[in-house]
Amino acid sequence: MSHSPGPWIVSLGVGGHTVRSKTGAEIVWVTTVTSSDPGSCITRSDALANAQLIVMAPELLDALEELVDIVDGDRDQIDSFTTQPARLAIKKAKGEKV
Repeated sequence: MSHSPGPWIVSLGVGGHTVRSKTGAEIVWVTTVTSSDPGSCITRSDALANAQLIVMAPELLDALEELVDIVDGDRDQIDSFTTQPARLAIKKAKGEKV
């Protein structure tokens, strides 16, 4: 499984925000949610924060893969438990079986 190449951008909208690829293709719509229960609301600023986090996903994945490669190159200093959570996150992000 592969993802749309980064960088991704946020397009601000009314009622939510759109995460788009560098070609402008829509990746995901991040919406606001109103509710009588304040704990289940997603405000405009929450939706923007969520969209900004999603936008960073390709760069975060690249950075994590690079970090694992660096750490793995220094096996004398690092044990396997150090990179295990990172490896699991990378597999999940790539849709691989974990």
